[in-house]
Amino acid sequence: VTLVLVWMFSLLLILVQSWWALFDFRDHQGWTLLQFALILAHPTLLYLLCVLLLPDAGTDGEIDLRANYFDQAPWFFASAAAFTIFSALRPLVFDGALPLDADRLFHLGFLAVALLCMVQRNERLHQLAALTVPISVSAYAGLLFFRLT
Repeated sequence: VTLVLVWMFSLLLILVQSWWALFDFRDHQGWTLLQFALILAHPTLLYLLCVLLLPDAGTDGEIDLRANYFDQAPWFFASAAAFTIFSALRPLVFDGALPLDADRLFHLGFLAVALLCMVQRNERLHQLAALTVPISVSAYAGLLFFRLT
């Protein structure tokens, strides 16, 4: 239960940060199909992450959140890895360059966590990831997107 609740909180943080980051594209002109697809991938993958995290509420009987979490973990973290890759590639698609800056370093860290959790079922690892991700997302948003204008 704790893993699911902490990941729900993390996803809320990621949703808010993603909406904030995507707001930068409000004045973008000359959209290409690739640019649009990349931007559309963000809310699509975030929705998928939310769906994968929680079991179907229509199921009869008791719901085991822990069992559901570990059943869905490979898919959840594969989707998280895809989300991270699409986010990291945004400058390449929009600006034609892929700088190695703080933004990309955070993405590499998030990608490493997602890939590790995707292939490992170790509960301690998943607990550590669940506890460090909201702190990391908060630091990421605070350091890279501190201004509100």
